[in-house]
Amino acid sequence: MKDHYNGSGIELDEISFVIQGALNPEIYPQITKNIRQFFPGAEIILATYAGTNTNGLDHDKIALVEDPGYYPINDQPNARLNNINRQIRTTLAGLNAATRKYAFKIRSDFIVNGRDFLTYFDQFPKADPQYKVFENKILSSVFFARDPRAGKRPMPFHPSDIAFFGLRADLLNLFDIPFMPKEEAAYYKFKETSYNRYVPEQYLWINCLRKNGKVVKCDYCEHCDNQIAEETERYAASNFIYLDYVQFNLTPPEKLLLFSGNRFDDIITHIEWQKLYKQYVDTTHQVPEEDKVRDTIMKKTKTTKLYFFVAQYITFLIPFRKIRRKLRKNLAEYMTRNIRL
Repeated sequence: MKDHYNGSGIELDEISFVIQGALNPEIYPQITKNIRQFFPGAEIILATYAGTNTNGLDHDKIALVEDPGYYPINDQPNARLNNINRQIRTTLAGLNAATRKYAFKIRSDFIVNGRDFLTYFDQFPKADPQYKVFENKILSSVFFARDPRAGKRPMPFHPSDIAFFGLRADLLNLFDIPFMPKEEAAYYKFKETSYNRYVPEQYLWINCLRKNGKVVKCDYCEHCDNQIAEETERYAASNFIYLDYVQFNLTPPEKLLLFSGNRFDDIITHIEWQKLYKQYVDTTHQVPEEDKVRDTIMKKTKTTKLYFFVAQYITFLIPFRKIRRKLRKNLAEYMTRNIRL
């Protein structure tokens, strides 16, 4: 008799885990150990770059690809990297090597610590046919799915790309898109800085939608109005289920838990996603009143802002602007270094 997880009907040996990205040899053994423990019989595929030393590592299959490179997110010094082409190539290679009905795509710096997330797979089955792209909704992470109505510079069509679980065919649909072309690397300007047309999450989702015949009017990263925001929400409600780290049984790297360096205020929590599901898909759905994730974010964001205000006050009398800004930034980061989810 095959192993399955009670409540989901999903047989554990029908799941392929695609661990994609640059290999971290310190974390990888724990990732595979946990998968073997919680998902006996599941298939493990390591999708990483040619030339990587994989000796002695646990996997059922390995997909080695040439590194397609990256683009800086903007033209400023020390800009973050847009790794979308790397993610497309490694993930697609892993999914093409997979042989099981379901697939779990996970970044190589995350650890799966359970299987309770499977119970969510069929929990919100309804979808608007006009906005539905996948056969079954894909489980995705709350962190960092962006709310197109929040923040000073909203980002529409921005699900999280940390991890996805769903039908392998649906994940192939999501990732089987062309590489980001060079001409989109410096697509538009904001305050004299040139930016990529889309950040990685947007590039992935928008190109998947367009490939599936959907008209997406979002022309660049921060192109958003009420209509674009509503379209973003409708597609999210009919194609994804947003889960927080606990619900998704994910242990993230420490850097993604810290309020210093991360934006948590404009994410869409699981409860907020349920509100979208109720608004656009199933008006009879009962949304829980309590949103612990949002409450935690609001409380800790308030504390973080207080520390930044203190840093600003302390450095106010420093006469040189560049030195004042640098000290203020360093002081604020020091004071907020232990604020985490």
